[in-house]
Amino acid sequence: MLLRRRAQEIVDLAEKTVKELGHGEEAVSGEISIGCGETKNMKLLSEMIASFQKKYPDVSFHIYTAIADDVKERLEQGILDMGLLLEPVEISRYQYVRMPLKEKWQVLMRRDSPLAEKLRIIPEDLTGVPLIIAKRQSVQNELENWFGYGKEKLRIVSTCNLSHYNQSIMVESGIGIALVMDFSCNMDTLCLRPFEPELESGCVLVWKKNLTLSLVMQKFIAYMKEYLAGMGN
Repeated sequence: MLLRRRAQEIVDLAEKTVKELGHGEEAVSGEISIGCGETKNMKLLSEMIASFQKKYPDVSFHIYTAIADDVKERLEQGILDMGLLLEPVEISRYQYVRMPLKEKWQVLMRRDSPLAEKLRIIPEDLTGVPLIIAKRQSVQNELENWFGYGKEKLRIVSTCNLSHYNQSIMVESGIGIALVMDFSCNMDTLCLRPFEPELESGCVLVWKKNLTLSLVMQKFIAYMKEYLAGMGN
């Protein structure tokens, strides 16, 4: 399975290289592959992509959804051009722009949970409660800092890497309460309550340093920076 995965990565990289070489220097066309976590900044990125494609209709985008660790691995391999990463994440090897929207941590629970009567959830409220948390170690460290003690004192019944939908199904099924980033929960049986004290995470859009960028990447990065700068006016 490892060899099969590596072989597929080599094929993907070879196809990507051929497509990049096939476009003339002046032709603003080609493909950009972006790895993304589940973040509300994806809406802003999508708006930038749509606006960019109106100007350059021959550019296509490929979105790969994964946690930051997986996205960074594919960036290093050259399979992805950019990554939309939720912090905490090590970005010293990358060029980046900081996305403007902050992600606020929430507690996802059933509406019939006793905690649903509270407006905000403090660490003591979750003592002994079955929890569904993120699999990334760096995120777990952030949560431990919020709780004020290590995860050995928490009752963790499951970990997840991605998918608010799957986490919602697990919570609805009674497996536990999920610690998640703020998102639009459309299930009538579930509700979200914010952390107290508040816990926020930033988001960055990165690409590798010291890399010869294709023309389409140069255009998109310049367009993206101008777009974000315009939002601050």
